[in-house]
Amino acid sequence: MQGLLIFLTLPLVASPAVQALSGSWTLTDAPSPIPQAIEQGLKGMGWIPAHLARIRMNHINNAYHSLDIKVTATEVIIGYQDGERQQLPLDGQRIAWKRGDGETFDVAVREQQGDLVQVYHAKDGQRTNVYHVDPAHGTLSLGVTVTSPRLPHPVTYTLHYHAAGRG
Repeated sequence: MQGLLIFLTLPLVASPAVQALSGSWTLTDAPSPIPQAIEQGLKGMGWIPAHLARIRMNHINNAYHSLDIKVTATEVIIGYQDGERQQLPLDGQRIAWKRGDGETFDVAVREQQGDLVQVYHAKDGQRTNVYHVDPAHGTLSLGVTVTSPRLPHPVTYTLHYHAAGRG
């Protein structure tokens, strides 16, 4: 008699830490740390390449004043203040997503050690967003790292949000 293999397929379920991301979030950072982070990432570039890179970095690094996040058992839905929305499977599968200006990215999201990690793959580089929630204080930190073979240094910064309705 040959052995019989039985596979159990269990649904992917987000941890309580990632489920705590669900809700509406409001930016608390003022002034934004983004301009200084971009300048750090451009250090060492010549004037013309730095000018062109600065335009691109300013275009792709927005501090959204509000985020709406919904985490289900199998996906994450992120809504931004400008009305754009992403619906991403939690299993790390890359999907094509077109931003409002027409630029297309491959985007994937996965859970990593209680945080939600979102990775954008573009033709000229990569952006990684790490969402971390502190439910005791009603705060969300969004750590951003942008890398590109064209940049001498990564552009890194963290934005801070509080749960809507809390100050």
